[in-house]
Amino acid sequence: MGKIHEETMRKYMQLPGEIAECGVNHGSSSKIMVRVAAEFQRRIWFFDSFRGMPHSSVKSDLLRYPQGRFDNASADAVLKIVGGYSKANIVVGWLPQALSGLELRFSFVFLDLDHYEGTIQTLRMLWPMILLGGAILCDDFFEDKRDLATQAVREFIDVTGNIKHVRVDEDQILLEKLC
Repeated sequence: MGKIHEETMRKYMQLPGEIAECGVNHGSSSKIMVRVAAEFQRRIWFFDSFRGMPHSSVKSDLLRYPQGRFDNASADAVLKIVGGYSKANIVVGWLPQALSGLELRFSFVFLDLDHYEGTIQTLRMLWPMILLGGAILCDDFFEDKRDLATQAVREFIDVTGNIKHVRVDEDQILLEKLC
C-alpha cells in the first residue's frame, strides 16, 4: 500500500477544498493526512470498503490483487489512528460508488486502489470534484508497467486535457488540475 508525501499534500492546503484518501486499508497514510488536515483545520474524508479488494472485470486486476485481498482492515481501527479528529469522516463502501451523491470539492486526494478498473472509474468521478489547482496523488504508478493502476492513470492523462502530471517518486504520480 502507498505512502503519502506530507510536503506534497501541504502544497495544496492553500486551496479551500476538502481532503480525501481513497483506498485506506490499515490507515498508515491516514495518520499523516489527518495531522496535516488538523493543522489547516480541513475536513478530511476516508473512503474504503474495509472488505479488501473488490471484484474486477479486468483479468490482470484479479491476477495481481484477487477479490478479498487486504480484507483485514477495519473502519474502527482507522478511527483510532486518526485520533478522534472532529473533521474526519469515514465512508464505508466500494469506490467509485461511495462518492455518489456527495457534493464535495477537493483540493487534494490520495488515490490508492491498485486495480485498473477501480482506479479509472474513480478518477473519472473524482476529477470534476477537484478544484482548479488541486491535485490527485496516484499510488502504484510504475513507468515500466502497462496494467493495473498504471494503465488507468495513463489512459486518464491521455483523455484529460486540463492536467499537469508530475512524478513524485518511483511509484507515484501527481495529477494537477489546470483549468
